[in-house]
Amino acid sequence: MAMEDAPMENMPMMTEMHAEQQHLRAAFEETPTDTAAIRAAVGKVTALHGTMMAAHLVTDAQVRDVLSKAQREQLAKMPSFCRENGAGMMQRGEPNDGSSPEQHHKPPVA
Repeated sequence: MAMEDAPMENMPMMTEMHAEQQHLRAAFEETPTDTAAIRAAVGKVTALHGTMMAAHLVTDAQVRDVLSKAQREQLAKMPSFCRENGAGMMQRGEPNDGSSPEQHHKPPVA
C-alpha cells in the first residue's frame, strides 16, 4: 500500500498533528486574540512535525545503511516526495524544477 493510501488511523502522530492544527486555526480565529493560545498551539504542531521529520530521516538513514552502493544509487534515481520540489531535505544539489538554489532561499516579493 502506498503511503498516500494509508488510512489515518495507522498514523497516530499525523492524526494528532492534524488535531493540533485545528486547535491552532481555532486559536487564530478567536477574538480578542489570545496570543498565548496561538503560541501554545504552534509549539505543539512544531514539536509533532519535528518528531515526525526526525523519525523519517532516521528511518531513511537506517535503510540507506543496509543497502549496497548500487542499491543506494538506484534508490537515488527513484522519484521521491521529499525531493519532488527541490534537491531534497538532506541532499545537496540543484532543484529539479528549473530554478536556481538561490531562488528557493529568497524572501517572497511583497
